[in-house]
Amino acid sequence: MNLFTIDHNRVTASSEALIIKEFKELWNRDSSKHKNTAVEELAYVYYMTDYRSLYRQYDLEAREIKVTKDVISGKRWVPDDKVRAAIEKYIELQQTPSMGVLQDARQALYKIREYFRTVSVTSDTSGKITQTLINNVAKLGDLIKGLKSLEEIVEKEITEDKRIRGKGTLALRELPKR
Repeated sequence: MNLFTIDHNRVTASSEALIIKEFKELWNRDSSKHKNTAVEELAYVYYMTDYRSLYRQYDLEAREIKVTKDVISGKRWVPDDKVRAAIEKYIELQQTPSMGVLQDARQALYKIREYFRTVSVTSDTSGKITQTLINNVAKLGDLIKGLKSLEEIVEKEITEDKRIRGKGTLALRELPKR
């Protein structure tokens, strides 16, 4: 799905996206000539939710801070109900079962990262916490390989599902090179 694309370092909404109520409301409420606020808010929606977003590596809280800082020019801007509704709609429209599993796996990985950051072995007199930590670290490689494999499955699913106008499909040689 390509509701939004990045063209010349600017997020652009497709004509299909602007038909959808939640995105259309963001676009129409900006009455300025160049629609800078609408473009920023749509960019915020994209970077917060799109599977291919560069910011997906961050947990939700950090992503909100980073995307707002990097994309929104207003210093006091916070996402309102219309932006949150657009985010929910974007999540709904792009979600596949495998994407849901991938998101859940990423959330679990964030929790594991937090565990490793906060676990304390200094008071471990019996050595049980230390041994558990060592065993868990040994398993991390398999976890990360599994996550990468799942990401490849989702990417393949997205690529195979792309459609072109007229209900046709892209041939293998027409797929964009990476």
